[in-house]
Amino acid sequence: MCKDRLKHVFLMTVDCLRADVVGCIGGTNLTPYIDRLSKDSTVFIRAFANGSGTNQSFPAILTSTYFIMHGGMRLLHHFTTLAEVLNNNRFKTVAFHSNPFLSKSLGWSRGFDEFYDFMDAIESPSAFVTRLFSLQLEK
Repeated sequence: MCKDRLKHVFLMTVDCLRADVVGCIGGTNLTPYIDRLSKDSTVFIRAFANGSGTNQSFPAILTSTYFIMHGGMRLLHHFTTLAEVLNNNRFKTVAFHSNPFLSKSLGWSRGFDEFYDFMDAIESPSAFVTRLFSLQLEK
């Protein structure tokens, strides 16, 4: 990794964001903050989801693997995460999210210096299911 040239890495993912509303990739002007950030960024306009949901897509994003390789929603110990690679190259890694499928209890915090998943504050049905699943894993 060329750390001399690369000073900051900011990966932003948004569930259910339609391309036709993102201004910097030719959509309407409904995303002024994203559009401003994109001016000094590399923007990928031909990115495709690895699955139809978050729990299928994020293993590909964070470990460059397919969902089916994990045998479920939990991050398995033998996969290296993007955060671990960045951390091993002396980048400070921080994650903020509110998606139950990326919960710390499922292992997705591995490699991050700081990880904020707000699971205690979420009252959605999927957060409830993730908490139940996590309790079963602890047994």
